[in-house]
Amino acid sequence: MTIMYTSNAERMYYERNPKAKKERESLEDKNCRLSRMYNNCSCVISEIKNRTDYKKAQELINSYADETDSQLDIYRLNKMLSEKIASLLQQNDENMKKIQKEIADIKAVRVEESTDQLQKLEYESNNILYSMMAQLHNGINENSDRRRVGNWCKNPSRQESIALQKLYALPQYQKLFTAHQKEVIVANGRNPDEVAHEQAMQPVLQEKNSQLAKTYLNGFGLRNIQMQMSNKLTALEKDGEN
Repeated sequence: MTIMYTSNAERMYYERNPKAKKERESLEDKNCRLSRMYNNCSCVISEIKNRTDYKKAQELINSYADETDSQLDIYRLNKMLSEKIASLLQQNDENMKKIQKEIADIKAVRVEESTDQLQKLEYESNNILYSMMAQLHNGINENSDRRRVGNWCKNPSRQESIALQKLYALPQYQKLFTAHQKEVIVANGRNPDEVAHEQAMQPVLQEKNSQLAKTYLNGFGLRNIQMQMSNKLTALEKDGEN
């Protein structure tokens, strides 16, 4: 490294004192190296995107701290790192809210049916309900009624499923249905277009939920780091006061 002198007198002094010149060269080399290390730490901190990057930055700061005598520079780098973590945490929280809203928006979509369709469905299911009620014995032959209801619930159409739901809503017929049969008539009574939409959206929801889980995990890790950084800055401030 070439020494930059401020005057001819200074140049002559170091030329006449080789030992002093060597010590100055060594000191200036060290200062230059420390300056490069500090700038590298600052650059790495500014580019942190995740916890792995944080560990790399922390290792560089620790290496710099082993070399320098400047507690102020060490504090500044750790403060810079703490602020970067706070920024990442805020960004992570914003991403979390964005994904949560996207999930809510997908779930909020409803496939509407026309009034005419609903009226026709109501009319047809009522006719089927009355026909079913006419075939049941109102508790006189319960075993026979259970078998009849079981047959109706094997693979009912949508209209039949809605009729069976209405039948189940009547207290005197509820004991004729098993838990599985109730699940079948509810599932088969749904709008097939809505079911198809939900099936199409299921992979999208799974992906969104996976992204949300990652943001939860990332946020948890960043909050732990933030706490560690807060404790470290407090300790450095105390050391600076002593």
